[in-house]
Amino acid sequence: MQSYGAKSIYGSDIPREGELLALIPEDILPSMQLNICKTFAVVDVEQVTLTPKTNRSKRIVTIPEFLYNEIEEHISKLYEIKKNDRIFMFTKSSLIGEIKTLAAKAGVKQIRVHDLRHSHASMLINMGFDILEISRRLGHESAKTTMDTYGHLYPDKDVKLASRLNEAFGNDVNNGPVTSP
Repeated sequence: MQSYGAKSIYGSDIPREGELLALIPEDILPSMQLNICKTFAVVDVEQVTLTPKTNRSKRIVTIPEFLYNEIEEHISKLYEIKKNDRIFMFTKSSLIGEIKTLAAKAGVKQIRVHDLRHSHASMLINMGFDILEISRRLGHESAKTTMDTYGHLYPDKDVKLASRLNEAFGNDVNNGPVTSP
């Protein structure tokens, strides 16, 4: 399945659909990073590479080692790929079709391809990363965009914040101020 690497990258990391489909071999850096600097689109039935929608969309993000290895393996299987060839040679509609097929096979509710990006952001929030780090990783123009989209996932963060402040100022949440022996 030619899109296996694309689903791995999309399911475990952050590019928008067009950013994913615009990746070329030079964008996969030996430092295990993705250089996200362009987007793929079909305009009047012509496949084109465009500048991303915002300046912040241009970014370099570090990816997990397993993902880097999968991408490198995928590239190694491409026949005579040139340095400016796209590494995922399909369109958004075929990616959507793959996701629909996989959802049906798994017996799960149909999801949009972009929902995988939301899942990734939600996972990062649950792992405790702060909104500014997540915003930069997603290529949002501002942390406000990220907060407006994902802020509802932070309901218990206020309790955790108060608890950490108690720890920092020497208070045991259950027993009052901590005294030195």
